[in-house]
Amino acid sequence: IESWNARSRWGSSGLGGAGDHRRCWLGLRAYAADNSATVDGSGAETLAGILSDRSQLDSPHGTAGDLVMIVSPEYYLAKMLDFEEIQTIDKFGPSASVVSGSVSKIAGMPVILSEFVTADLHTSGLFTGSLAKTGYLLVNRNRWKMGVRRQALVEVDKDITRGVINCVSTVRKAFFSIDSTKKNVVWSYNHSSS
Repeated sequence: IESWNARSRWGSSGLGGAGDHRRCWLGLRAYAADNSATVDGSGAETLAGILSDRSQLDSPHGTAGDLVMIVSPEYYLAKMLDFEEIQTIDKFGPSASVVSGSVSKIAGMPVILSEFVTADLHTSGLFTGSLAKTGYLLVNRNRWKMGVRRQALVEVDKDITRGVINCVSTVRKAFFSIDSTKKNVVWSYNHSSS
């Protein structure tokens, strides 16, 4: 990850080392890979493909409105807006993409655009520095929590030898799934970004 600077957000220094902020917790894509919940979606870039990927989830499947779809802007613009099932008024009503120019929900799932789902991935769904593939995540948000291990702490120390005051703020949080091995997130990769 030392060469992966997603959308040029972080600069090039310090990436990949022990102090890299991306090492704070296990991410959704890594969790999906660890629990065999990854899908090569290149052959089904359709609504049917999304529904097939959704079937990979373990119970409770997010059927109570807890399932969200996190997509890259490239996949959203190049593929989703063109899905036949949501494109025209006769099929999707006044929320059709041809009228609204957007898709806020698909198959009952809120659609969330994320700049952190990039379009610079290899066909394996991993960043290797080559190719331009993308993907999307289906996440049962009810199964994921953000915990606080320690509240924010601010400490101030005066250095009289240099005439400066050092101010350091720290917080300890944890991002975790309440299920240790369940498939509560699916990573569908190898999607075209154009």
